[in-house]
Amino acid sequence: MEGSKRREVRNSVLKTIDSGKSPSHEEFSLSKQEFVKILSETQEDGYITGLQSTKDGLVGSPRLTPMGERYIDEKP
Repeated sequence: MEGSKRREVRNSVLKTIDSGKSPSHEEFSLSKQEFVKILSETQEDGYITGLQSTKDGLVGSPRLTPMGERYIDEKP
């Protein structure tokens, strides 16, 4: 997935989490593997917390960190 598409998905995922919903790979027309990678990277970069990696993917309830909240506030 190219960088601009990845940023677009990341922004949408953060907005979904901010609205109190749980994002899904189907919602973004991504494979489960692509979606898990984006969520993992977003957590590693410090924008979300609350997910744990397992052999089957990610489990938990994602929440925005203060940095994730600032990111949302700065994006139109």
